Amino acid sequence: MALFRHILVAVDFSEFSREAVRIGSGLARAFGGEVAVLHVCDTPRSVDHSLLTRHSRAIHSLLDLQKENAKAARRKLDEWVERYDWGKAVVRAQVRPGAPYAEITDMAKAINADLIVIGAHGRSPFVRMLIGSTAERVVRKATCPVLSVTIPKEDAST
Repeated sequence: MALFRHILVAVDFSEFSREAVRIGSGLARAFGGEVAVLHVCDTPRSVDHSLLTRHSRAIHSLLDLQKENAKAARRKLDEWVERYDWGKAVVRAQVRPGAPYAEITDMAKAINADLIVIGAHGRSPFVRMLIGSTAERVVRKATCPVLSVTIPKEDAST
């Protein structure tokens, strides 16, 4: 029985998420199974309905921009997935709109993920305390283990 049959790799196109994809592909080669590679296009949490009527052209432009952003993200995600050897694992790439931590944890539940692999940005503890991070929120909300990935330092003495 494989340890990780369903893996979710969350990608924001940072160097940290590039490392998450590298590690996720290694796990996929080792365990097979299924891998979902997810990029979430962050969307505004709410829109004042009065803005919709007074600024409809601006709102439509914003929606068009979001659609184009999602298309560009999909192309980039496909390129990233194609760069790595996933072994015999079935790999599906997906772009979703929404709040990143919520979409990541929702998708993990939907695919019955055994593991989430996510890049962790190297913020100071003080900044994390004030604003949090996507990786931190995913760790708190996920119902499965989360592997938080950083970029290895080339020189451990620095």
